[in-house]
Amino acid sequence: DSDFGLALALDAQSALRPDLRLVAMSATLDGARFSGLMEGAPILESAGRMHPLSLRHLGRAAEARIEDSVAAAIRLALREETGGILAFLPGVAEIERTAERLEGLGPDILLHRLHGSLDPAAQRAAIAPDPQRQRKIVLATSIAETSLTLDGISIVVDSGLARRPRYDR
Repeated sequence: DSDFGLALALDAQSALRPDLRLVAMSATLDGARFSGLMEGAPILESAGRMHPLSLRHLGRAAEARIEDSVAAAIRLALREETGGILAFLPGVAEIERTAERLEGLGPDILLHRLHGSLDPAAQRAAIAPDPQRQRKIVLATSIAETSLTLDGISIVVDSGLARRPRYDR
């Protein structure tokens, strides 16, 4: 789809809008290839920072609800780790049920939801750092998976499940 989108944009630029400026940005694209497709567009690179990473697989009983497993993993992380927690869940219903299971964590922990159907103010609150530097838990759909960096988050709990829209041509 991205190749097709680029082809349409280049076609529009050459035939309809020579003043149209195109910028391709990605952490994963093949810069040299896209530069060639865009008539030698300059390539700008920004070196990222590397952070130490450790993985823990907790597993899940097949009969257990995903909300119970994610809530248990979050409670474990709260006991054993420091920093904010970002948890990925497949949809809004799972986010709401997980939030219910996490009620009563205490006044020093902020619980946020993050998904596309939230109003913009609630989305901004989930993304913004807390001014009082309280510990934050963000329950999110895959909306936050590749496009956001959340300040203060050092733990990610991934349910391993996602809803993906499919288009059957």
